[in-house]
Amino acid sequence: MTDTNSRRGKAVAIVTGTLSIAIALLYLLIVFFLDARGEMRPAPIGQILPNAVWLKAIHMFPGCLCQVFLG
Repeated sequence: MTDTNSRRGKAVAIVTGTLSIAIALLYLLIVFFLDARGEMRPAPIGQILPNAVWLKAIHMFPGCLCQVFLG
């Protein structure tokens, strides 16, 4: 009986170790491809500003949004 438990424990250790190494390699590949995209640059100001103005208008006049959608 101890021999079977020993074999089973060894098999579980091998499977667990293999799975751990596979996950680590997959993680390294993902990080490599994400890092290879280059530096992250902020969006151009022309794409940010209209959204900021719209959010400011909603904040200043909270009832106007209901009037636009409800007519």
